[in-house]
Amino acid sequence: MDMVWVLLFIAALVAMYWVGYRLDPHFVSKNGYRFLCLGQEVEADWQLVGRPRETWVYLLADGSLQLRQKRFLRRRTGIYRLIGKAPDPPKRKTVFLVRSDDDPTVAHYVALRLPSTSKIIPELESMLPPGV
Repeated sequence: MDMVWVLLFIAALVAMYWVGYRLDPHFVSKNGYRFLCLGQEVEADWQLVGRPRETWVYLLADGSLQLRQKRFLRRRTGIYRLIGKAPDPPKRKTVFLVRSDDDPTVAHYVALRLPSTSKIIPELESMLPPGV
């Protein structure tokens, strides 16, 4: 009987780990100027690099975005501009593509993945360049 309880305990731990891994962190502040989502780096040939990382995004007054990505114990911060929205995102997701403004000679892209029901999506869509 003790073995059954041990197996049930291990199965519960595995199930909690799986649910935690599948959930996307998301938060939008009351004033709508900052939000939390998953961000993943994109190479120049539009291939995703690495794994999605927790990303804090701050909307700045000039229409740019300040991104803070957590990497191990450090945080990487940069200024980015919205350049597009994915035409066919994953189910129940919306994906925006941003480009680094820090160094114009190097193209550094990040894909921001948000739930399709997020309150920040209309604000981000209004910040997209015309014709996108």
